[in-house]
Parts: sequence; structure tokens; C-alpha cells
Amino acid sequence: MMVMEKILLFHLPSLALLGGVVEATWSDDRLIKISMLKMFVDELPDMPKILGFEVVNGVPVSKSLQIGFFFFFFFLGFLLLSNFFSKFHRDLPPTRVFAYGTSNNTATVPGPTIEALYGVDTYKGVPTVVHLHGGMDEPQSDRNANSWFTRGFRERGPAWTQKKYHYYNIQQPGNM
Repeated sequence: MMVMEKILLFHLPSLALLGGVVEATWSDDRLIKISMLKMFVDELPDMPKILGFEVVNGVPVSKSLQIGFFFFFFFLGFLLLSNFFSKFHRDLPPTRVFAYGTSNNTATVPGPTIEALYGVDTYKGVPTVVHLHGGMDEPQSDRNANSWFTRGFRERGPAWTQKKYHYYNIQQPGNM
């Protein structure tokens, strides 16, 4: 632990300077020409799966999920701060984004795939905005970008109304 603290104390000032340089470079009025980025150079992330139900005595039953959002920042492949995240292409600078998962250690970008079963309700207490594409659900659980909230509901968007979301999972399966 002491070694990690020394490494962070030594490298954080350098990262702060680098961050200022990258921000100054990329905040100029220059746009990235997407056509200049080479396709298929980065490996796609392996998204974890979370079951939206549990099996009790061989029967699937409703489950309440606890999923959080976390910040990460990766630099040269090393996790430096657990409050930032990373790169979407090898030729682009690191970008701050939310990672989603059941813990700081399991959070990913994009977030996990939640597997649901037809007719088995899924309940969520999720510190983020949730929207189920194609779901036949109550309007209170079909939120939008203004319904956001942070951990512990300390901060909430102007359209936030409730802590729990409920999905009936009665729609037909299909593609998004």
C-alpha cells in the first residue's frame, strides 16, 4: 500500500500537467476527423452479465438489482484513480465517463448486460438513469436524461421522482 501511495504522489503532479496539456491541445477549435481513425484496432470489451432474476428450488423468481456507477481513469494501461475512465480508440485521448456495475471492481464501459426472463419482474435500485427500450412498463420506471441521480440520491435531476424502478418483462423479445 505504501508503494502505491509513493507512486501516486510521484506521478499525480505529472498527470495533472499532462492533463492540462491534453485539455489545451484538444480544447482548441479543432475537431477530430473520424474518417482518419483506423477501424477495428481496439479489442471490444467483454461485457459482464447480471441476472435480473434468481432461481429458487428450480423456479425463477423476482430479484432486486444493486448497480452503481463509478468513475475510472486509465493511463498507459494502469488504473490510477478510481474516479475517472478512459479511451474509446487507441488514437484518441482519455475521456471521463461513468462505468457501471455491481462494485468499483466489476464496473465496465459499456455497463453489464442484464438478462431478464419473460414474466419475471426485475426491480432496480440503480444510481443512474434507466430506460428499457421496447419495454411495456409503468411510466414512472421509463425515465429520461433529466431523471438522473447520484449515489445515495444526494443530487437529482429535475425530472427525478423515485428510488426504485419496476419492469414487468412482458414484452416480446426483439432487437434494439
